Amino acid sequence: MDKKDDIVSLKRIINQTTSEVNFGTQLELLAADEKGDEIDVGQHPLCRFVSEKRNTIQFEIYGGGNSIRFPIEELERAIIAAKEWVKSEDSFDYPNES
Repeated sequence: MDKKDDIVSLKRIINQTTSEVNFGTQLELLAADEKGDEIDVGQHPLCRFVSEKRNTIQFEIYGGGNSIRFPIEELERAIIAAKEWVKSEDSFDYPNES
């Protein structure tokens, strides 16, 4: 785990299936170290996948004291876009100005 300012950067996550009465089966994503052992980063779980009704899956994250859910298809679209558009600053090959 790398920590820079307020950002925790993980190299791995763990998938954990849970089941609760009246909530069906859920998949939680937990923080892990490089060996795959669970670690505490202050948020448990990091996020999860849930289903409120048959044949639907929602992605759930936490923010501002709330659980935020949206269809898994929206997450899939965002991942496709991220793979195409997100680049680190050092990938732009700016000329050295020093």
